Amino acid sequence: MTQMMTVFPTPGTPLPSPIESASAQAAAGRRGEAQRKREERAERKAQGLPDPRVVDTAIVSALATVLVKGNAAARIQAKGGDMSIFRLPLETLMAEAMLTLTQGRHIDRKTAGKVLAQRLRIV
Repeated sequence: MTQMMTVFPTPGTPLPSPIESASAQAAAGRRGEAQRKREERAERKAQGLPDPRVVDTAIVSALATVLVKGNAAARIQAKGGDMSIFRLPLETLMAEAMLTLTQGRHIDRKTAGKVLAQRLRIV
């Protein structure tokens, strides 16, 4: 112990709390953060909202699909690698991501549209 007791506590009084080590304090912080995340996930689940990682995966998958369907690599190479003129329609990206969420993850269309718009910060 880093501190020694100099007086003996009287019966019935609470004992002083021990001083926690840095690793014990860090562990307590991690436990608190883990509990907070569990509560957030439970709240999202109760509201019927998917995990943000699922939404992110749907967006990335949609982006890859749109780029492949649009033959983006060949079009960029044809312009000498200049990507500044390349445009990607948001409607196409949203439609692909909606397909992933509604058909692949069985999320209803209204919820899928809501979480995609929130994640892409377009609302």
